[in-house]
Amino acid sequence: MDAFLCEEVGFYDNAFGIQAVNANNMLFFDKNFFVNNGVGINLREYNTLSITGNEFLGSGSNAIQQFGGIPGAVADVQNNTFNSINLSSGIAAAIPPSRAQVQFNDFVTGSYNVGLIGFGSQTHQWAVQHNPMMFVDQGARANILLYNTNNARVFRNTDMVSDGTNNILIQGGQDNLVGYNTLGDATEGIRLDNSPLSDLYCNDIDNTGIGLQVLNDSRGAIVRGNQLDGNGLGLRYGTPASSMAYTGPQPRRGNTFDLGESTEAIHLGSQQEARLDQYLVPRWRMQGDEGYPFFAAAFDRWFDNPNGSSEYSCPEGILPPTPGDELPEKLLAGAEVAFALKDDILLHYGTQVAQTHQLGLAKDILRIHALGRFGDLSLPLQTWATQQAPQLAVQPFAELLLAKSNAFLVDEADYTYYSNQLATASNTTSQLSSLKKYYWDSLAQKLIYDPLAAQDIATYKGQLTATAQGVSGQKANFLQTLAADIADLKVDNAALNHQNILPLEVWQAVTTIELDYFTNGTVDGKDRNELLLYANMCPAEAGEGVYTARALLSILDEELKMDYTDECVGMHKRKAVVEEEQSLAAGISLSPNPTKDRALVSWPAAGGYSSLQVWSLDGRLLQEQALVASQTQFELDLAEMPVGTYLVKLIGESATQTLRMIKQ
Repeated sequence: MDAFLCEEVGFYDNAFGIQAVNANNMLFFDKNFFVNNGVGINLREYNTLSITGNEFLGSGSNAIQQFGGIPGAVADVQNNTFNSINLSSGIAAAIPPSRAQVQFNDFVTGSYNVGLIGFGSQTHQWAVQHNPMMFVDQGARANILLYNTNNARVFRNTDMVSDGTNNILIQGGQDNLVGYNTLGDATEGIRLDNSPLSDLYCNDIDNTGIGLQVLNDSRGAIVRGNQLDGNGLGLRYGTPASSMAYTGPQPRRGNTFDLGESTEAIHLGSQQEARLDQYLVPRWRMQGDEGYPFFAAAFDRWFDNPNGSSEYSCPEGILPPTPGDELPEKLLAGAEVAFALKDDILLHYGTQVAQTHQLGLAKDILRIHALGRFGDLSLPLQTWATQQAPQLAVQPFAELLLAKSNAFLVDEADYTYYSNQLATASNTTSQLSSLKKYYWDSLAQKLIYDPLAAQDIATYKGQLTATAQGVSGQKANFLQTLAADIADLKVDNAALNHQNILPLEVWQAVTTIELDYFTNGTVDGKDRNELLLYANMCPAEAGEGVYTARALLSILDEELKMDYTDECVGMHKRKAVVEEEQSLAAGISLSPNPTKDRALVSWPAAGGYSSLQVWSLDGRLLQEQALVASQTQFELDLAEMPVGTYLVKLIGESATQTLRMIKQ
């Protein structure tokens, strides 16, 4: 089955509400109700996933568990409510997708160990944003806990309160962005542990034991523009690799400071002779380290303000830089900046980086580009990589190609160039194995959105075979094996041919509109019409962007009630939806709907209904009213009922009609 939709279904008191293991398809779970299940949704092996508008209630292990996909899989988890007691985790992503959006979910009062936990690897990109989190649990470990994720964005999550250990814990991985979050009332606000080259910026952290901690091998981490108020200790560095340990007394001004503003905000302990702004100016900390070949002089020039001060102000809005300016500090401040940049700006900075031969900067711009989906840096970066081939190790080329693949910039020239690099690699088994992995992963990423034709596969195989003939020994065997592997793609490619570029195009367009809205606060008429077009597409054909469009429309206009029938291949309506459509056809009406306190139910005189009932989604009869034969309407009093979705039933001798009612 290519696609599966589960919509408006209740799951109660099960070990697993839904299990989708080794499904290898498109999965859509929309507006379902999970109560007292051990695990609400258990997932593995899919290529497209959408979990939208569901409600998870009651005790259990994890609301969403394992949450994993095949290489290149994408997932969208938004507008869900996690309101549970004794829930180990709201989302436990032990096997994560390659790209995930977790946004606009409501984690409300309950006893959680972890609200969201994710495990990642080199190719995984997470966007965790706009999720209000309110936890009450003395033993909670973290609101958001991410292990070994690269390029994650934890952005604008609000009301993050936990009586437990951490609000946000980033452990392992690198290049993670944590910005504009509001949090407090925990032992620690944000902990960055063994996560180099990450960025903690513009967070509001109040009333914690330690506001910010940067620990262990977190070299090159940036900490800037954070506002800390009433914390036991504002900022603590404990990075053995760089011999920095900031454990001094509380800063002045009630432990409220803007990093980089005051030389008295942090005590250096044994490092009193060091320049404080060396650590507070937003730039990469380490220089000359083999693992992080960044150049401090360039960052001094690009990150410092023109007046030479070490202040950093968090921008209220996103203002794109002007081409020709020095690379501004905001360019690397966070992924949200990328969505405001236009093609010519990215090309300008891509060329600038190419000319300075800085691999680290090139990777960062590519990372931003991969999230922003704008511009085309192929030419300047290809030129730069070719020029630097004799000086750089083989591994960076693999990383560069992988970054380009994630940015959907892979073309035949890339693979030809990379094949030649394989041929000149050293003979060590570890390097060759690593190169093959990067080559294969990059090719798989390309296949997800642009399946190769048979002639393309033959071309790639021929290139590898020809290169193998020019070398000997282990390199020749390696290239011949890789050529045989790529020939096997004929079988894999047949299974991928049902996919087309439409899901990617829809996702790109909707995401652009969505971020314009959250940047500017408005959506113009043209974008609204585009959203309506995408929202009415078939999710099985257009992907998870359809659900993002629907969610954004509901935010833009709460009164806009769309009927998305989703009558397309691989999708079937649920029984509750069919019953409601039959009731509407029979002339039954309910208004207003949604309602706050009262609702009028009306029906034709010939209906012959004897009673009216209101049921909860978990099967409890809440109200019942006897009707007389001449009666054609009844007003429901809902003032004492909690917010939620209910079923209103009209009981007759020959038929029972059902409508959904939403209490706000």
